[in-house]
Amino acid sequence: FEPQDEALVASGDSAGVAAVVEAGCVIVFGDVFFSHPVLARQIIDAKYTARGNNLFVVDPRRSNTAWFASEYVQNRPGSEALVLAAMVKALVGAGKGTPGQAAWLDAIDEKALLERSGVSRGTVARMARSFAEAAKGAIVVAPSVRGLSDVGLVARLARLAVALAGEGKSYLGLPSEGNVKGAYKASVDGGWKPLSALMSELTSGRFKALVSTGVDLLSAYPSAALEKAVSGLDFVASYSLFRDGLEDKAAVVLPGATWLESDGSAVLFDGSPVSWKTVGRPSWGARTLPDVVAMLEKALGAPARGGAARQPVRKPAAPPEWSATVLRARLESVLSAAGAKSADVKALIAVPASGHSGVGGITRRMDWANELFPTGVAELSARDAAELGVKDGDSVVLASESARPQFTARVTDRLQAGVVSVAAHDPLGRALFSWQSLDDGVFSTAPGSVRIARESKQ
Repeated sequence: FEPQDEALVASGDSAGVAAVVEAGCVIVFGDVFFSHPVLARQIIDAKYTARGNNLFVVDPRRSNTAWFASEYVQNRPGSEALVLAAMVKALVGAGKGTPGQAAWLDAIDEKALLERSGVSRGTVARMARSFAEAAKGAIVVAPSVRGLSDVGLVARLARLAVALAGEGKSYLGLPSEGNVKGAYKASVDGGWKPLSALMSELTSGRFKALVSTGVDLLSAYPSAALEKAVSGLDFVASYSLFRDGLEDKAAVVLPGATWLESDGSAVLFDGSPVSWKTVGRPSWGARTLPDVVAMLEKALGAPARGGAARQPVRKPAAPPEWSATVLRARLESVLSAAGAKSADVKALIAVPASGHSGVGGITRRMDWANELFPTGVAELSARDAAELGVKDGDSVVLASESARPQFTARVTDRLQAGVVSVAAHDPLGRALFSWQSLDDGVFSTAPGSVRIARESKQ
């Protein structure tokens, strides 16, 4: 799963699609139109079910979801927790909830929350009032891979707002993929090493060999240090449907099959299970992942499926409940990070694109998806482009502490000045972010920072 998923799923259970059907007020953080289009239709339909129904969309980028909003709230990148904290304060101020239910927020300055999120007090008040007065309402959190700071905190604040607003209110946490909840449970129950820890150990030289049956690390979390570490391994093997970054380093490439080429099951975001039957058998020597894992276990002498279960060796990255001290400290950290930056430093966010999944290991090979949402494109605000003398279609260099790739500029009115967006499925864009592990063992999901330079024409 993607970096935002572990913290989102660990924060608690999510309501299902029924929570937004005919809801009088839905507040969306993120772009469900592209990331979860089926659910997006239900959310949009709810707005038009009855006169007076409201849809608020909170997103630094004016997305397609925002087109349908009763009110679009353009916050500053990474400030979603601040917007929710201000909303919780507004609910408490309106007499919602029980005394002391959000007492840990009393010491946080409301003015600072509003100023650093870029959202007015009136806007927050309208969101809180509409949500509280609706007979049925939902808060939807659909984070992208980078751009929303502290996903776990945002999820908990959303759940707190739901609890304060009273009956008929629900929280929906939408991870990036269909089986994230099932994968997370399997990783915790099986005692799997967090990916962030694995990458740290790879770059430190702990391992001499790597057999990868999952995401292509070099495309999903590109960095010079990781590429050097993988290139220096004695042996690399990769299981994949397509050739990508890791396959170029591999001595052995195992041809993979898709999930539709075997019977399977998944656990969706709301905890509901689904299952499917094989559509077609693998061909050309490809094997399904369960078959490959079983063969590896047999060759290594590991217990066969159904044998002695391994005991968990780690706990979930985030416990279901955080203390008031932890909540306040994490909110203060987000507040501090949202402070003013140098004028030439732009906030960088990664945005989802319809048809693409994850880092695009499969979907970047689909012509229609890549034609609609190609890689190598960076969105700049019209104001920033004018100040830099950049025109739509020009080549620009985005420079961060980790990379300096070249992109084709797309000048847009979807972004406010000081913000740049890249596609979440683009390895070039992902290379601009730092993928170091945080203290709680997960990757940061906060916005990045870049400087823009117009590429001189030869």
